[in-house]
Amino acid sequence: MDIAPLDRREEAAGQPASQPAAPPDDSVEPRGTPGSELHPVVYQSLLMMPIVILLASWLAFGKGRGIDVDLTMVFMVFLAFTAIPTLLFLAGRGNARRHDTIEQFGQSSVETASGPMTGRQAWAEIALVPAALAIAAILFGVASAVAG
Repeated sequence: MDIAPLDRREEAAGQPASQPAAPPDDSVEPRGTPGSELHPVVYQSLLMMPIVILLASWLAFGKGRGIDVDLTMVFMVFLAFTAIPTLLFLAGRGNARRHDTIEQFGQSSVETASGPMTGRQAWAEIALVPAALAIAAILFGVASAVAG
């Protein structure tokens, strides 16, 4: 069994060695810094949702003894939800795409791992889970207040 590298096998067979890869095409736009592809309003909305969760938790469950540990855990979740978008925003703000308005961002194309989508679709996909958790925190707080 011949385990020679491909180039040597081609040369041995009388064929020229493989050509080196072509240089990258300059017409392709570089991806940029992570976090630079979204409008700042998207990051602001992502920051507001954990704040709503935190406020709803404190208002609904902040009374009584022994609640400090629970609210500390809620605060940790708050930090997790806000740290990643904040760090991405801070990393990408110097290289951010310039959108004059949020409407222009909503109509622009955003490249994602699953393919391109409009800014509006990307915003909805990003905000879905935090918004659902914020609504759930409000509903839990209302149910707790009603139950007593």
